[in-house]
Amino acid sequence: MARFSCDGWLHITVPRHSHEMLVSMKHTVKHIGYVNIDLPQQWKSYIRAHARTQTPGEAFQIWRHILRTELAGQMASEVNLPFRSKAVYYYWHVVSKESWKLADDPVESVQKFIQENGDECNIALLDVQAEPNTQVVAFQVTNFVREWASNTQELAMDSTWNTNGTNFELFGAVADVHGSGIPLAFLLISTSKKADRGAKQAVLERFLSELRNLGVNPEYTLLDKDWSEINAMRSTWPQAKHQLCFWHGLRAIKQRLVKNKETPAFYDVDEARREFSYINANFVPYLQQTGSKVCFVSALLSGTHFSLIYILLATCPS
Repeated sequence: MARFSCDGWLHITVPRHSHEMLVSMKHTVKHIGYVNIDLPQQWKSYIRAHARTQTPGEAFQIWRHILRTELAGQMASEVNLPFRSKAVYYYWHVVSKESWKLADDPVESVQKFIQENGDECNIALLDVQAEPNTQVVAFQVTNFVREWASNTQELAMDSTWNTNGTNFELFGAVADVHGSGIPLAFLLISTSKKADRGAKQAVLERFLSELRNLGVNPEYTLLDKDWSEINAMRSTWPQAKHQLCFWHGLRAIKQRLVKNKETPAFYDVDEARREFSYINANFVPYLQQTGSKVCFVSALLSGTHFSLIYILLATCPS
C-alpha cells in the first residue's frame, strides 16, 4: 500500500490504576483501501500440481506461466495484478515443505525422507553412529557410488556451514572424475559444547569407513587444514597420499602473507632444501640480512595433478 501524509494523529490515554485505555485516531485524508494480495485459488492449485517439476522464481516456469495467462497478450503495465512473484515463491515454498519436512526433529525428518524417497532420489542412509552430544545423518548417492566407488583415484572432503536452519555442519565426499567432481556421500553433523574432544573426528572416521566398505580406496585425498578431517582420512586410508587442496593452499599463503605483526620463525636454508630441493641456496629472508633491496619472487611447484604457485617475499641479490 502506498504511503503518504494523511494529516492524522493517534492518541492513547492510559489511566493510572486502570486496566483499560482510551485510543483515539483521526485521518484528515483517507488512505487507499486495502487490496487482497492473496494468490487466487486457481494459481494455488496450479503451484501444488507443479511444485516438484517447476521452479517459482521471477525468471522461471511457474511465474512466467502465470504472467502469460493473466496478461493474455497485453503489456504488464496494462494489467494490475494484485499479487507478485514473491507471493508465488512463498506458496511454492509452503507446498514444497510438505514433501520434505516429515517430522519436527530435523534428524528424524531427514531419515524418514530418505527411507520413503531413497529409490526415487538415488540416495540411501549410511550406518554412521553419533557420539554423545552429537546428532548425525549420513547418506550415499547410490548411482554414483555404484558407478565410481571402485574407480575413485582422488577423493576430496570439505564442509560448509549455514546451509540449514538448525546449524548442522555439512560434509561432502567428492570423487574426481576426469576433472569433474562426483558427490559420493554426505554427512550432516551437529556438535554441542558438551561433546568430548575428538567427537567429530570419531564420527568422520565412521563416515569414511562406510565409504571404504562400499569400495572407495583412493590413492590421493584432498582436504583443507582441519585436523579432524586430516586424521580421519589418514586413519581410514593410511596408504593414500594426503594433500592440501589447491584453493585452501592459496588461501593459507595469502592469510600468512598479510600478517605483518607476527615474526616468522628463523629460516634455515639447509632444512628448507632437505624438504624442497628446488629452493635457491642463496635465498635469505629480508629480516635475516642487511644491505639488500626487497623484491618479489615466485617459485612454481608442479605436481602430477596440479600446480601450486607460492608467492614468497624475498630479497634480490645486490
